[in-house]
Amino acid sequence: MRSPVQGSAESVHSKRRAWATLAPLTTAALANGFVKVAGQRKTIQHLEGGIVREILVREGQTVSKGQVLLRLVDVTAKARLALLMVERDALLAEMARLEAERDGRAAPVFADTLIARRQEDAVGRLIAGELNLFNSRRASFLGQIEVLEQRKRQAREKIEGRLSEIATTRTQLDFILEELRGAESLLEQGMYLRTRYYALKRTEANLEGMIARLSADVAEAQAQVGETDLRILDLRNQLSREVNDRLQDIRAKLRDLAERVDAAADVLARTEIVAPDAGTVIGLQVHTAGGVVAAGAPILQIVPNDDRLVVEAQVQLQDINRIWPGMPAEVRFTAFNSRATPVFAARVSRVSPDRFVDTARQRAYFVAQVEIDRNLAGTIELQPGMPAEVYFVEGKRTLLDYLVKPVREQLRRAMTER
Repeated sequence: MRSPVQGSAESVHSKRRAWATLAPLTTAALANGFVKVAGQRKTIQHLEGGIVREILVREGQTVSKGQVLLRLVDVTAKARLALLMVERDALLAEMARLEAERDGRAAPVFADTLIARRQEDAVGRLIAGELNLFNSRRASFLGQIEVLEQRKRQAREKIEGRLSEIATTRTQLDFILEELRGAESLLEQGMYLRTRYYALKRTEANLEGMIARLSADVAEAQAQVGETDLRILDLRNQLSREVNDRLQDIRAKLRDLAERVDAAADVLARTEIVAPDAGTVIGLQVHTAGGVVAAGAPILQIVPNDDRLVVEAQVQLQDINRIWPGMPAEVRFTAFNSRATPVFAARVSRVSPDRFVDTARQRAYFVAQVEIDRNLAGTIELQPGMPAEVYFVEGKRTLLDYLVKPVREQLRRAMTER
């Protein structure tokens, strides 16, 4: 016969067994993951590459937008830009001279960009050279025009002289004609010497011949004036054509040069690699001055400060049907002391629609993105790449549910078989 004490102990054990069987237990799927930025990291690259001159940041450093991260050697870029600038300055100076020649101005009007840098030796020499060339060409052109103008003046003077002679000769001819009319009347009456009459006729013929020669000289001089005017016009047109053709060529070269200057200036500006956004430097690939940065190769990454941190977990294929967006989760950061670091409440924000394959490890998985309640993180400083364990909390089940579920599944399959 059992004692009351034995009966009481058995009762307690029975209650404990019943509680252990029926007590609710939290069910969860476990996945490993890591902390990452919800948005995209900014990968810093360099288009042309080059040699590192200065490294101004270190791994994990916080930088502001526009802050210089690295400087590359800029000797080649500066030299290329300087050569293009010299070529551009020369074209601008020549264009100013040609425009002054075309417009007939007394002096060229140089571009403000040249005037502002006139104290520079190269620019000063350019301006002085174009001024000297302008003055010499202008003197030569005006000299040619002056020769032609002198020829015109001489022709006009000749015209005036011949016209004056013609007028005088016509007066003499008028007197001779008047005398001839009287002589003819007297000759008919036999009162005038025939020899004298013929002498007057010869004088008349000579005067008329002189007037004809003088008139021919006037016509020739007038033609010379016209030809000289055409020659002056031709000189001006020739200069205008030469200047306009050269100006057109210069403008085309300046348009092409402007693009090349902008490109060279961009290359020079890119020798200073700056942060596109404020954030934290990670993945710094260069560590010493003199190192080579390959064209297009990643130099570092910047994690933007304003992007929130999430945990990206790799879920096993057999667990994916137990995970959905919005379900609760718990996150433990394995990089910290597990005794001192609590488990943080989280929630699933996204589940990948298809699986990913890790060819290196020959395993497939789904990606679940979990957002952490940052208000519960306390003083823990999370960094991208930090490892974590994620528990996807499904709900609560008893130990009896765990034991009965396999039997229930077997019965369900047996009843559905045909």
